[in-house]
Amino acid sequence: MDEVLLEVLDVGKTYTDVERVEVFRSITFEVKRGEIVSILGPSGSGKTTLLNMIAGIEDVTEGKIILKGAEVTKLSSSETAHLRNEEIGFIFQLYYLFPHLTVLENIAFPLLIGGRRLGKKVVEDKVVRIMDQLRISHRRHHRPEYLSAG
Repeated sequence: MDEVLLEVLDVGKTYTDVERVEVFRSITFEVKRGEIVSILGPSGSGKTTLLNMIAGIEDVTEGKIILKGAEVTKLSSSETAHLRNEEIGFIFQLYYLFPHLTVLENIAFPLLIGGRRLGKKVVEDKVVRIMDQLRISHRRHHRPEYLSAG
């Protein structure tokens, strides 16, 4: 049986400021181990909001999100931070890299500050393997300003 990693169950998001704005409602899907999923829609349709909710960055207005058996909507802030550090990876459209660090150092940063005290050599070896898989090893010593956004 395929392991379900993510369940999004009847999730909705509404903002209330000057007026009530319903971003989306009743979103339901699941992602199993090994699947690749795309979230498509026009600008302003809530794609980033949905991803932020999955990561626990934004609150869910209705429904629930379960990531690897943990209901994201019920986690404490420290549990949510741990989940983001250990289980979720984002590549933002407008990427947020530390300008003074190399590509290798930017990728290694979450591993170095994470709770699992990995040695610097272990982290570097892991990052180099990832960069090799992504075919970006030739950029490992570049700083973000010398990279294309693509």
